Amino acid sequence: MATFIIPKYISPTSLNVIETCELKFTFNNKSGMACLPDHPNLYVGLVVHECLKQIHLLSIRDENSLKKLWDSEIERVESKLKNEGKTQLLPLRQTSSKNFAVEKDKLSQVIESVRSRPDELKVKKRDCEVQSEKKLFSNDGSITGIPDLVIDCPSFVRIIDYKSGKINDIDGQPSPQHARQLKLYSYLFHENNGKWPDELILTDANRSRTKFVKFTPEECMEEARIAKDVLKRIQNNFKPRPAVGDHCFKCKFRPSCEHHWNLDQTDQLLQAIEGVVCKSLVSVNRENVRVEIENKNGTMIIVFKGPNYSENKFEVGNRVQVYNLLREVGGNRFKSSKWTAIFQS
Repeated sequence: MATFIIPKYISPTSLNVIETCELKFTFNNKSGMACLPDHPNLYVGLVVHECLKQIHLLSIRDENSLKKLWDSEIERVESKLKNEGKTQLLPLRQTSSKNFAVEKDKLSQVIESVRSRPDELKVKKRDCEVQSEKKLFSNDGSITGIPDLVIDCPSFVRIIDYKSGKINDIDGQPSPQHARQLKLYSYLFHENNGKWPDELILTDANRSRTKFVKFTPEECMEEARIAKDVLKRIQNNFKPRPAVGDHCFKCKFRPSCEHHWNLDQTDQLLQAIEGVVCKSLVSVNRENVRVEIENKNGTMIIVFKGPNYSENKFEVGNRVQVYNLLREVGGNRFKSSKWTAIFQS
């Protein structure tokens, strides 16, 4: 059984995970946990992230320079994936559900948004110290964080964090989790520099929007106090409580967790099935495998398409978990997708 590694410090990201599901936090701090492979969209997000950074640094000023950066970053990320043996994710243009043209169009709109800022809000790099993704620690070492961008100028200090997802709560304000993250970055900056930032900014690549997070030093210090209290609780006989909800459908640790099987998957594009293999048939050309799996809901029929699937994974009597399946018309019939993953229970 994997051993829980007690953390020495806590980060804003860890706090968000704990708030969502304490069990997921423990899985993150255990080695050797069964988990789903990273989705290709994650790596496209890394490219978007780098483009946003360069746009805010005014290194990217038009669509031509954006295209050059985008292409070079895609090439860099794909080369890294190839070297790591993750060839099933390549090429990202085909495996990702992101439309590259749409993503670049959103970034072009961010360029226009940055261009339209008043001159006093633009970064004059010769006068400023710019820190990109520098890891910061509190003085006592209990809190850490990596702001996407810190711009420290003579007349102002700005901390910027980029988001590829939704940054607004229902009332149009930044979500509490995002606001807390920026406030903790503000606290860490103060601990390291002896001064508070003037602006905390969230940039939403999807909607080309920028949100300013309102804060006071007192609020930042209170968030730090709460974070340290959470860390103490984790370090002292922590007993995690699972939290079952829609967030489970996106959790990569589902193969290690039994709780998500009780959720209704009806509205989910990608389905998961667990059960015992009762029949396995390989097509004549050996390119498809038809598998029947028995579980509490009856017999599930799955067709796995492509040479990557072998009957060796589906020996009769084996209990398996299959994730990221597409449901066919006709009830209990499914087919594999390009993201399908198989685990032995």
